[in-house]
Formats: sequence, structure tokens, C-alpha cells
Amino acid sequence: MPSFSLIIALMALCAWPLTSTADLQVTQRLEAAWTEAADLDGEVIELTAGGTPFVAIHRPQTRDTATGSVVLLHGRGTNANSYRVVRPLRIGLSEHGWNTLSLHLPMVYGGGLF
Repeated sequence: MPSFSLIIALMALCAWPLTSTADLQVTQRLEAAWTEAADLDGEVIELTAGGTPFVAIHRPQTRDTATGSVVLLHGRGTNANSYRVVRPLRIGLSEHGWNTLSLHLPMVYGGGLF
């Protein structure tokens, strides 16, 4: 199972250079807000791919033993802590024994690739 999670993470990281129209200022403001948020329900960690830093939100499982680990990727127009989909998954999965890592992909607008 860990190899599947690794493949998903690598696919996401390989797509990173294609996002030339990413709004880096919006992304940086959002990441800064997470770092200061008291109700994040996870830990903001910084990762690097191809020399470019980005953040992810890690939430460890809350049971006695871990079921496994999962990497969450958000869709266009959302983020790594999106209240409609990603946040409930992060919290719900961790409460059921899963370690979660939600990668924050760059914010892309217009004709940019994602």
C-alpha cells in the first residue's frame, strides 16, 4: 500500500512545473494563514520538489494502531484544507486509523495547467 501512496505523490510533484500561471501570492497567504490557525487539526510541514518549496498538512491517526497512510490531493479552485471535501477526509480518515498528508498544490487560474 505505501508504494501506491508514493506513486500518487510523485505524480502530483511531477505536475508542479506545468503550473506556470500559478498565483504564488495567494498560495503563500493561504499557507501562512494555516501556520497561524488554531483550528487547523493538523501540522503544516514544508516539503521541497525540484528546488521549489511547498506545504502539506499532516494529521496522524488517532487510534492505538495505524491502518495505513493516505496522500490527499485537492482539485482546482480548492486547497489542502478545503472545508467541503479535503478537511472532512483528513479528519475522518485520521479518526479511523489513517495517517493523512494533504498536499497543497499551487493555485491556478485561467488557462493554466493543473
